[in-house]
Amino acid sequence: MSRADVKGLGLGYPALLLSAFLVVAAMFVVPGAAWAATADTLSAEQESLARSLEGELIAPCCYTQTVAEHDSEKAEEIKAQIRSLVASGSDKGEILGFFKERYGSQILAAPEKSGFGLMAYLFPTLATLVALGAILFVIQRWRRRDESAVAVPIPVNREGSDQARARLDEELRRFDD
Repeated sequence: MSRADVKGLGLGYPALLLSAFLVVAAMFVVPGAAWAATADTLSAEQESLARSLEGELIAPCCYTQTVAEHDSEKAEEIKAQIRSLVASGSDKGEILGFFKERYGSQILAAPEKSGFGLMAYLFPTLATLVALGAILFVIQRWRRRDESAVAVPIPVNREGSDQARARLDEELRRFDD
């Protein structure tokens, strides 16, 4: 926008810059003030619940970090919603249900402990038990194999052994010469 266009609007260039600055400042100040006003009204127990819930929900903008860790506009919006719901007296289950209904189960940081999500909790335990069972089975087979082994005496031929010793001595004497 050129200066001539600004004058056509009836605004001076400095006035336009000031308005743009105020709009940008309001974008940062208003959400922060709303969050601060809500945070001031929460008791220590409610604040603890709000922080706990922030760690149990994934930021829906990219689904890579929890709301507590993520730094985005959407995460800040959800933090403000959590604090508002906590301040209104909603309990943990109600708040998680609200967000699950709104965004689906993918917003939960941990899988649910029912249905298919239960496998996330049971599979590691079952896999560990199966692996330990397999290791114990293999160890027992190795022990049985060692116990069942019978020592077989090797017959010693004294004559052959004396002949081999004499031959070895003869060859060693040739090398010494």
